[in-house]
Amino acid sequence: MSIDSAREFVNRVCSDNDFAKNLSDYKDVEEFCNSPKAKDAGFSFSTDDLNVVKRELTEEQKANLRCQDENCNWLGG
Repeated sequence: MSIDSAREFVNRVCSDNDFAKNLSDYKDVEEFCNSPKAKDAGFSFSTDDLNVVKRELTEEQKANLRCQDENCNWLGG
């Protein structure tokens, strides 16, 4: 698990709407990180790693950190 991987994930979610929309397929961080989608993209991080990175974000970045789906709230953005 890696803080750097979590940072890359956050950057991808904030910059790639299609990627963010597909996150609603996962109920939580662990389910995503154990998925082929995460492995193919090279992401490997834990909920704790993601929480560390989220504390580093500005309010604007937090507002963009979302699954783009009202039913997906595990990112907390």
